[in-house]
Amino acid sequence: MPATRPLLKRILVTTLAGVVILAGLLVGGVRLVDHLMPRYRDALAERIGSRIDADIDIAAIELRWQWRGPLLALDDVAIRRHGQADPAVTLDRLDLHFSFSDLLEGGRLPDGLVIAGAELALQQTDDGRLRLRHWGAAGETPTDWRRIEAAREMLRFVRVDGARIHLIGAAIPGGRATIDPFDARLRRAADGLRWNLEASGPNWLGQVAARGRLEGALTDPVDADIHVDADGIDTLAFARARSGSAALEADRVSGGALSLSLRGRWRDRALADSSADIALSAIEADDRERPVLPGIAARLEAETGPTPGRVRMTTTKLTADDGALTDARLTGTFARESRRLELTARGLPLALALRPARLRFDRLADTRIDGRLDAFTLSLAPDTPPSLEAAFSGLTVDDPAGHAGPISGHYRQSGDVHRLRFDQAGGRLAVPRFMRGELAIDGLGGALAWQRADDGWTIEAEKLELTSGEADVGIDGRLRLPDEAAPRIDLIATASAPDATRLLARIPQAEDLPNQRLRDWLPRAITAGHLDAARLELAGPLDRFPFADPRADERFHLELEGHGVDVTYKPEWPPLEDARGTLTLDGDDLRVNVAEATMLGVALGPSVGRVADVREPILQVDGSVSDARAERMLAFLARSPLRERFGKLVEALQVSGPADLGLDLTIPLKPGLGEPEVAGHVDAHGAELQHAALPGPVTDIRGRIDFDAQGLTAEGLTGDLLGVAVRTDLEPRPGARQHIDSRARIALPADADALAHYLPRPWLDYAEGATALRVAFDVGRDGGPSDIHATGDLAGMALNLPTPMAKAAKTPAPLDITIAGDGSRVDVAYDERLDIGVRLAGGRPTRVQSRLNDPGLTPPDTDGVWIGGRADTVDGLGWFYLVRNLLTAAEDETANTGDEATELAFIGGDLRAGELRVDNRYYENVHVRTRPMSDAPGWRVDLDGPDTRGQFTWTQPAGGRVAIDGDLARLAIHTRPPEPDDDHGDGQTPSPVIWPEVDPRELPGLTVDVASLWVDDTDFGRASLSAATRADGWQLERLALDDGALTGWATGRWTRADGRTRASAETRFEGHGLPGLFGTLGYPPTVRAERARVHAQLEIAPNPNGLDLRALDGGVNLALDNGTLLSVDPGAARVLGLVNLYVLPRRLQLDFRDVVDQGLAFDSIRAHFDIDDGNAYGDGVRIETPSSRIDIEGRIGLAARDYDERVTIVPKVGSGVAIASTVFGGPIVGAAVLAVQELLKQPIQKFSSIGYTLKGSWDDPQIAEPSAEQ
Repeated sequence: MPATRPLLKRILVTTLAGVVILAGLLVGGVRLVDHLMPRYRDALAERIGSRIDADIDIAAIELRWQWRGPLLALDDVAIRRHGQADPAVTLDRLDLHFSFSDLLEGGRLPDGLVIAGAELALQQTDDGRLRLRHWGAAGETPTDWRRIEAAREMLRFVRVDGARIHLIGAAIPGGRATIDPFDARLRRAADGLRWNLEASGPNWLGQVAARGRLEGALTDPVDADIHVDADGIDTLAFARARSGSAALEADRVSGGALSLSLRGRWRDRALADSSADIALSAIEADDRERPVLPGIAARLEAETGPTPGRVRMTTTKLTADDGALTDARLTGTFARESRRLELTARGLPLALALRPARLRFDRLADTRIDGRLDAFTLSLAPDTPPSLEAAFSGLTVDDPAGHAGPISGHYRQSGDVHRLRFDQAGGRLAVPRFMRGELAIDGLGGALAWQRADDGWTIEAEKLELTSGEADVGIDGRLRLPDEAAPRIDLIATASAPDATRLLARIPQAEDLPNQRLRDWLPRAITAGHLDAARLELAGPLDRFPFADPRADERFHLELEGHGVDVTYKPEWPPLEDARGTLTLDGDDLRVNVAEATMLGVALGPSVGRVADVREPILQVDGSVSDARAERMLAFLARSPLRERFGKLVEALQVSGPADLGLDLTIPLKPGLGEPEVAGHVDAHGAELQHAALPGPVTDIRGRIDFDAQGLTAEGLTGDLLGVAVRTDLEPRPGARQHIDSRARIALPADADALAHYLPRPWLDYAEGATALRVAFDVGRDGGPSDIHATGDLAGMALNLPTPMAKAAKTPAPLDITIAGDGSRVDVAYDERLDIGVRLAGGRPTRVQSRLNDPGLTPPDTDGVWIGGRADTVDGLGWFYLVRNLLTAAEDETANTGDEATELAFIGGDLRAGELRVDNRYYENVHVRTRPMSDAPGWRVDLDGPDTRGQFTWTQPAGGRVAIDGDLARLAIHTRPPEPDDDHGDGQTPSPVIWPEVDPRELPGLTVDVASLWVDDTDFGRASLSAATRADGWQLERLALDDGALTGWATGRWTRADGRTRASAETRFEGHGLPGLFGTLGYPPTVRAERARVHAQLEIAPNPNGLDLRALDGGVNLALDNGTLLSVDPGAARVLGLVNLYVLPRRLQLDFRDVVDQGLAFDSIRAHFDIDDGNAYGDGVRIETPSSRIDIEGRIGLAARDYDERVTIVPKVGSGVAIASTVFGGPIVGAAVLAVQELLKQPIQKFSSIGYTLKGSWDDPQIAEPSAEQ
């Protein structure tokens, strides 16, 4: 509607003025008297053309006469501007009317014009004005109102019939249109100039009729009336032409027909009693339920106000079909002198303006606007840019792009300069693209200004301030929007917020915005805190934002200062808590300076964080902690994604205690930027470390531990492990493993507790001394240790093992122990000779496999104890006791713990020995193989060698007793003198109980046959042994020797019931192999005889102690012929020998070797002993030697280990010299003779017999009560 009225007015005024000007020019340029004849046609055209600076073409001239005077008719007139090819105006006919009275009075000009069939084109110029087409550039010929006034005074009438006017321009619907016909009438009357016109043309114009009267000059009328009626003006057509929007296409939008009725009165050069009635039909859209614009009816009245030259306008009626304009009012003023029009509207609803705007802008389809324009003022004046001012309140805008309001303020526009000042705001602000969520607004101040320049727009923020409960924000700056270049910004923004997280939660996350990763990270990272101050400085072209490589005029600087800040810089990493510091972002470079904070409960010192390129956000942190708990600091590794690499390690190591920390982290904040890198160090000041691979905590740790992405590194850490000083190195290894290398000096038995974690405790009982030991192992990322390696040379440590493994303390021997990280096995390599493999379950051995000097042996894959290998000498008895001790220890541990684990059992072996020792007996070149039996629970032992061949089995049915069955083709036993008794000189009396550790109820059943039994060089022939188990003990059914040096048998029984032991035995042997028998039983042979007979019946009376000699009863008969009493210390053989003559010469300080080199030769020995309560009583014991008879009677204390005997020596000749000769070796008298004489106080030559009493202990008997007969 506003665009329609000026256009119609310009068309009407231009057309009327053109006709008048044309008529005046034509009339003024024609002298009727010069052109009454046709020959003057060209001259007439030239005359008229010179007056209007144009070329005139006239096809024909005809002179006619009418009642008032002559009429000159010009046909087919064409008017061209000089230099133009096309005519500006063509006329079908131009009639020039002359008056007879004027001619008679000498007038030469016509007083009337009739223009028929005129055709011209009006074209819209760049300044929006309509100019005559083909007439030249705008402004070349200014309008000469004086000539127009003169022509108006001259002409009595002007009539235009059937004119065709072409309109061309962007504002014309369709770009061009034709008004056809256009008819106009002007006539001079007594009351002034009266005129009327009618026009019709394109469908958007409808019908226009106007009439009026004017008195006075055209430019300064004194009195005038005007009536204009227009109907059917299509406002949508004009809107389509101006906007070019498809939203206004006719097939989508309809209505908008405008009707106008104007009644104007001009009195005394002032407007009076004028009005305009306007009616606009509703504009409908086919996709809207409500009209785009309701039907509007308005009446506008105008009059000149009290101020001269100013016209006041006001609406007396302004309605809309839907009541939207109920409170709206419109007023205005017009200043005649300045021709300034000012219109003011009040109470306009802003929502009404939105409805047609939705057609122009599709994105407003979902926009809702509410509020009102309290005042709206539009000012228009010639040569002055339009200006607009508006005061608004309660403005709310809600659409998908955002929500704001209510807002109050002022808007001002002057030409291209716009300024919006905010007075107050409330409610909520939501701009999803630039701010997440809704922000509650408490206040809004400052202003926004924007204007159009030659090359684009400029937007300025002037002290723009927004306050809310979440934050206070201030903005100052400028945004340039060039037409042909990137937007350029120069802005400073400040902010503060009591809760930084609420503000950061507003950061937009649209993918097309810059620094997407930073925008995503900040609100996730900062989870709490107070923003004390924020400042943003932004300058430069936005296509280079964020100015990673800034030029001189570019800057992107963001600085945030806060306290109480919690930062979860990356999910699953330990957060930074209660931090105080500053965050600075320069271009792409983000820096964080933390003055103080806590992490995992540890107070951090000054720390620095940096993200060098926020587009590729990798956080680098450099911080330190002093005097904190090591477990909390290392928890950083366990409570972050680094736990996959370090978590189990830290958990397994269990470090605690005081320490300092230096930390250097590199953490990618988004996927695809690499892996986190961590580095730093921990200085321990008395910390403690525990690990399952250690026997106890390592305390008082001191030193530095460096850590990085590879692991932990340390050199020379010191600590204490169960009282053992330890020095440890740490080193990362490939495969995310951590190597731990510890060195210590171990002393046994003092440090047995420390080693018992790695080796079975019974093993350690065989070592004594101190030696250096190195223990090394790896810890994997799962926290579990690798195999543990313990190495050393054992210098200073004695190994009290059986031959061949015994080692003196001063002798070095390399030791390498490997303990499985899962505690399932222990492998020992000793002195390059012995390899031991141990399987464990629950820390207890279930399999022990020993290979001696033969690592290629393959043990059976079965739990239990297995021994194999080869050696020059093997202490079989020692190893038997060692294995038995290990088995017993395992059984005891099982019993103590109540564990149902299988007891450790001996499962066999494969041993080659050059000499297999059993106490003072040994077997040469023996190959012993032991393996489990397939058809019964037990073992089979195969013996192979030149002297020992055969096999025996060892079985033990479930719940039953051991049974040993042997079948040997040959058994050769070698003996050597036993070691001296170990009970000499210790001051303790040996126990009278034999085999106190043996329970007869546990002894095995025996069935052994030996086809050929040899002892040294003595052939004992065939031997057999049969023993049966009893519920209450054990019974020797028969031991028999046949076809050898001894023949005979032995039986016996040994029981224990109700806590009491009983035993009995009977034996009868005869032959010459008595020394071999002694050797076989482990005793030195004290006697050798060509023929011996022994018969004994012995019994142990019931007692609680066992085989107690104090309960021994029975009798022994002994007969020996042609032999020697050997000069050896019988040791324990006293118990069996009963007769001890060795002590006599020793007491006399004589030597039997002076008589017989190996002892005392005899012809016969006859003896009988009665044994009662462990005392053997001899009566009539006689020894016949070649030169004497020795008689012995008295008691031998078998339990008390003492003597009380009377010895009498009687020579077989009757002189004292004979005694000396026979007893002491003839001529050798010397000191021995003197000693006897001193004892008897008489010369020895005078005695025929000597007697003395032997009393005292077996170790130191005394000779007393000597006697002699002459």
